[in-house]
Amino acid sequence: MDKLRMLDEAYLPLVTKPSRYTGSFLHAARKDPSQARVRLLLCFPDLYEIGMSYLGLKILYHIINGRPDGVAELCFTPWSDMERLMRAEGLPLYSLESRTPAREFDLIGFSLQYELSYTNVLTMIDLAQMPLRTKDRREDDPIVIAGGLCTVNPEPLAPFIDAFVIGDGEEVIQELCDLMAERRETRMPRAEVIRRMGAIEGVYVPALYAEVLNPFGYVAREPLADAPAAKPRFRYVASLLPEYYPERPLISPTEITHDRLGVEVMRGCTRGCRFCLAGYMNRPLREKRADEVVKEVQCGIVHAGWDEVSLLSLSTTDYKQLPVVLHELDRFTNEQGVSISLPSTRVGTLAPSVAEKIGQGRKGSITFAPEAGTQRMRDVINKGIDEAELEYSVKLARDQGWGGIKFYFMIGLPTETDADVDGIADTLRKSQEWAKGGNKRMHFNVGLSPHVPKPHTPFQWEIQDDMDTLKRKIDRLKIGFRGMSTVRLKWREPKTAFLEGVFARGDVRTADALEEAWRMGARFDGWSECFDFDLWMRAFERIGMDPAIYLRPRDLDEQLPWDHIRTPVVKKFLLTERAKAYAAALTPDCRDHACYRCGAPCFTPKARDGRHLSLQLAPGQGVPPQSLDFSIPPEVTGAEITTRIEELKAKPIEALKVETAAEAPRPAAPPPGEAATASSAPASGANGNGNGDAREFGRRRRVWPAAARGPQATRYRVVYEKAGIARFTSHLDLVRIFDRAIRVAKIPIAYTQGFNRHAKIAYGPPLSLGSTSRAEYFDLDLAQPCPWETIAGMNDILPEGIRILDGSPFSKSVDSLMAAISQADYQVSLTPYLMDLLSRRESVHVLRQELERSVAAFESSSEWLVAKQSHGQKGKTVNARTAVVSLKSTWSEGRLGIAVSSRLQATGYLRPDLLLRSLLPSFEFDPRLLLVCREAMWVERGGTLRTPLEVLEESAFWRPVPVDSARPGPSDPALEVNATRDHH
Repeated sequence: MDKLRMLDEAYLPLVTKPSRYTGSFLHAARKDPSQARVRLLLCFPDLYEIGMSYLGLKILYHIINGRPDGVAELCFTPWSDMERLMRAEGLPLYSLESRTPAREFDLIGFSLQYELSYTNVLTMIDLAQMPLRTKDRREDDPIVIAGGLCTVNPEPLAPFIDAFVIGDGEEVIQELCDLMAERRETRMPRAEVIRRMGAIEGVYVPALYAEVLNPFGYVAREPLADAPAAKPRFRYVASLLPEYYPERPLISPTEITHDRLGVEVMRGCTRGCRFCLAGYMNRPLREKRADEVVKEVQCGIVHAGWDEVSLLSLSTTDYKQLPVVLHELDRFTNEQGVSISLPSTRVGTLAPSVAEKIGQGRKGSITFAPEAGTQRMRDVINKGIDEAELEYSVKLARDQGWGGIKFYFMIGLPTETDADVDGIADTLRKSQEWAKGGNKRMHFNVGLSPHVPKPHTPFQWEIQDDMDTLKRKIDRLKIGFRGMSTVRLKWREPKTAFLEGVFARGDVRTADALEEAWRMGARFDGWSECFDFDLWMRAFERIGMDPAIYLRPRDLDEQLPWDHIRTPVVKKFLLTERAKAYAAALTPDCRDHACYRCGAPCFTPKARDGRHLSLQLAPGQGVPPQSLDFSIPPEVTGAEITTRIEELKAKPIEALKVETAAEAPRPAAPPPGEAATASSAPASGANGNGNGDAREFGRRRRVWPAAARGPQATRYRVVYEKAGIARFTSHLDLVRIFDRAIRVAKIPIAYTQGFNRHAKIAYGPPLSLGSTSRAEYFDLDLAQPCPWETIAGMNDILPEGIRILDGSPFSKSVDSLMAAISQADYQVSLTPYLMDLLSRRESVHVLRQELERSVAAFESSSEWLVAKQSHGQKGKTVNARTAVVSLKSTWSEGRLGIAVSSRLQATGYLRPDLLLRSLLPSFEFDPRLLLVCREAMWVERGGTLRTPLEVLEESAFWRPVPVDSARPGPSDPALEVNATRDHH
């Protein structure tokens, strides 16, 4: 489409954070959709930053693009400014990689993770220029499918989605792709394709089930005569195969919510918390083999360059092979400077050895989720923890040096009393006492979430607290937390919980309210700044619906709107668990006790007495691989392990660290005047800062491999360009891109001191968002000498549009780039789109003549006042003339523009695009549509301008120092750059 080809110059400059819509991520599958037999658009109904953090989307993306005949591309919900622009200009929803309109795909798949994202689903369908409801779609429209946790009750979205995938999608998506390939060959009718989808295990097609009004006034579903199954059964994969996970993960050049490597170690949970939908929905429990986890972490870090990896599961500390994984990754993460984190930590299950491994970086906060404040309430929800375990966890966090603890609690649980609510404040009061005695004052962040009963859980029949009751409990806790200076309380608004409860247990009639609210403007309801509760109430009123009826308790014999969906856990087991909840009786973890016959296909052999440890294993697991050999090192004896365990029990962790550090022998200092060798560098601080062995304090420093002999440099000034689509990458995102590229290229970068380390990279003046440049600079400080080829090797890793052009080593102290660079040359042009827009009613010559007159007037005057807008502040007027050294109009290849040279540090400095805008006062246009290119930057020396590279040559004669002064190696031609390179 012509307008999609003009995105970069006509539309993206006008929206906030345009990098969300460019699709410039690394390791993307760049295929031509027109050449594929199966084309699938994976949509996430939320912002780019949220969707790109979701691992499930990346798994499906990898699986589909692994097919020779398949192509999958990504799409996310555009923010409100982008949506308005797309509607005003008639832009369709498009895929990020190839910018193909959504309607040209065979399948459009949505990931449903949260009920308050449903309006975003409608937004994306409508922007795809398709009818909202399935009954109105045409033969050539794509088939819309959806998967994710919310599909356990698909009814609120049933009129809009052609088919739902219930359960795991790794195998189902392959069968759906096979069906779509068959359709392309046989020209199968759309209705027949959807009918055949209903025959695939794990797929629910609403059109094959009739709506039935139950005696309680709610709509349920019953299968039609030609339905393939009475109840669509959930689909699960037997084991977490390595081929499901990409070795080269997708990397976003734009910062995302979870900007780190995520590795799934386990799927499912057998703890049986009675409020947790994910725990029941993801049974049976499947653990990934330790060697596969280690390999996935190593491949991901080597190819992506992240400095943090998160081991993902519902309860990672329950992963039986976690100590083995951490032991095997210890050396690798130390050498790569990578920290390991867990999404949350179950109270009482965190071993000291595990806590030490995950806390080797900056000690921020650790997360615990007691969920309830009293022991009775924790037994009601089957949390399975007691106060002693909570005390142990808090004290362990204190002894490990964590700065704070995040606690998650729920209010509004079944049978909850005011005493249970007060117990939350009592728990924090006790935690403050337990945290005393550490080496720092701990802070506590408390998050409160109203309980929303979910389908297919033991609490699916329960009443949900109304908004007034929830507000009263929150106010009660505010009073209870008074006087706790180290505690910060946050809570989720009862209004959002109300709406979530309506759609969590709603029937198909709630779809009418959903569509009405969407048409009234509801978007991004999970975002507090976008959520409009009054709008939703007006929408319910318009269709004549009382939403509060969906929060009422349900009769145990009632046919529920989601009963036709067969999930891993049967209703009989849920009823038993509900009865136990009212008796405050526990159901222990079935991995350590007998099987409770919940209905999940675990296939786990149990001991006759049902009391021995037994892993929940699916078919294909349980046989240890022959290649897995993670034995204890031979030098570590059993007696030493026993002694160490006793020491950990007797003393705090920090005390043992201090004792170990005091007893450790210090390395002998080198003789005076003797140069340090590569082999001795780690002993004096592997990061080049002389901090000693960093294993003693905080994160361990990276141990770099020994450098090759020969003259090499430890400091470089690098020049790079920023062109094309990279102009929408912000300066902060650019810093993160180079940080990752440096790690992937194995450049021995030096780091600042302290726990919160930063790479020693000093950048020049930042470039405005939307501008390109032919001459950007940064200075690198290295921990040990490195040849230029290693620095230039980053070009193989950097994203499109960012490329290293040149560089020069230096040794003596020089001014920073920010302080030294005083002037820059810019070329500012009107794009073809803007030229056409401005000259539509006037001749191009009129536009050119006005610019030339304004430039002449600017040059001849001593004052040029321009109103300059500041973010969040009142605008001010500046004299742009004082900062401009030279200015002239340009005309090249039909493009009108200016060439301007400005003093960057002058008081009247004005952005070049704003300057050109001021030179065309008779024409109205947005200056963000101008194309700005920084051609050069200059350093002033004695009245003469020099490039930052030339300044290095003038400041001092650079003399390379060999790594080993006693045995100098041959000259390194990579260092002789000054005689051959054309400096900018």
